[in-house]
Formats: sequence, structure tokens, C-alpha cells
Amino acid sequence: MKTYIVSVGTSVITNYKRKYPYKASFDIDDVVGHLRNAFEQKRLEETSAEIKTLLKAELSPDDNVFLLATDTDDGIIASHILKTFITGVLNNRNVKDFSIKGLQIEDSREFREKGIRNLLSIIQEIILTEKPSDFYLVVSGGFKAVVPYLTIAGMLYDISVLYIFESTDELIELPPLPIQFDLSFIESLEEILYKVDSDGFLSSDDFELFISGRTDKSKIKLLFSEREGMVYPSEILSLLWQVYKFKYLGT
Repeated sequence: MKTYIVSVGTSVITNYKRKYPYKASFDIDDVVGHLRNAFEQKRLEETSAEIKTLLKAELSPDDNVFLLATDTDDGIIASHILKTFITGVLNNRNVKDFSIKGLQIEDSREFREKGIRNLLSIIQEIILTEKPSDFYLVVSGGFKAVVPYLTIAGMLYDISVLYIFESTDELIELPPLPIQFDLSFIESLEEILYKVDSDGFLSSDDFELFISGRTDKSKIKLLFSEREGMVYPSEILSLLWQVYKFKYLGT
């Protein structure tokens, strides 16, 4: 059994509007009907990046599919359309969809501090819940800004990353790298990272007290950002902390 964790974009909607530009609005059942016809007639370029990738990866009815939608109206609608198509046309009943709070591009601070962290947290929760399984991260859809984070997550969690260019049929797979990452540095930050888990941030005073006297304080500061007297871990540090807890603490 395979588990596909899919970043959801809106190409399923834009492709439909491109096909039927004269329609002022659309109904979800109409879009799913269009997808069914395109699938049956092997016109996959009219479906979506996510569907093309799953089909090229040979999705089976027994596989798990987790759809991770952006925190936008179109993202949520697109995720619902994809879920309806995958269950109704591809006969896969193991589909769950999530809307990732904060994953939008109108507010860059919210994107970094909430969206990315929530996205990575859900991915880890899926991995913990569904293991053992062969996991795949599908990054063909969704905001392009999340691709680097998902690619790094794939390397750290030893998960293959799948991508397909919307204008081609070639599936690109980035397999897990046969290397190990040294996460021992994260162990030295456990105290403050657990406090961040509890409170959501550190006070500037607590942060300065923690790094005072440390020879690696300049290195630590690169992994945090400060705003209005509060200190937050960077998105990359949040990911490293999650992976550290996953691999060494079992959480």
C-alpha cells in the first residue's frame, strides 16, 4: 500500500474555465463530469497537475490519498473536486482532505509563521498515523513557494517527492537521498524549542538568557526571528525540530 500526500492547487478549476470560457460560473458536479470525460478519453492535460501525477504514479484503489489544500476558497473547492473525482471515478475510498490554516499568499508573515508550520505538522501527523507505508509527497499542485519546504521535508523524512510539469506527461521522482542528516545541534536547543511548543514563542529576554555565553550564539540567531519583543523559530528550524522529535523522541 502507498500513501500519497498531495499539495493541492487550483489547476483543476483553471483548466475547466479554460475549456469552457463562456460559462460565467461552474458547478462542482459539472467539473467532475468534465474530469471524467477527459480521463476516459485520455485527455489528461485537461484534468489537473495532481490527477496527472497520481495516474502516472499508478494510484490504486487501496492506496491512501491525503489532499492538503491552501487556506483559500478556490483551494478548498479544488480539493473537494479532486476528492469527489478520486473517490467516484478512480474508485479510491481512502481519501482525506485538509485545509491548511494560514497557507495563503496575501500575508507573508502568516504564510511563514502559521501556514508552513501547519503544513509540516500535518505531514508529520500523517506519517505517524499511516506508517508502515510507502510514502510519496506530490508537489505538482499548490503554491510554488511551498515546493522547497516539501522537498526538504522529503529528504529529512526519507520520502520520495513526485512532480509533473503540467504541459508534459513526464513524471519526475526525487527519491530519498542515501545520506543521513546530523540533527545533534537540535538537541542542544530542546529547552527553548519545547517552550515554543508550549507558548508559541519566546520572549526576547528568555532567548538572550538562553544564548548568553554560548559560543554558537550567532549560529542560533540565524534560526530565529524577532518581532515586537517575541522570538520565533524559522520555518526550517520548525521542520528540523519536528523531524528530530519524530526520529529520536518518537513524537
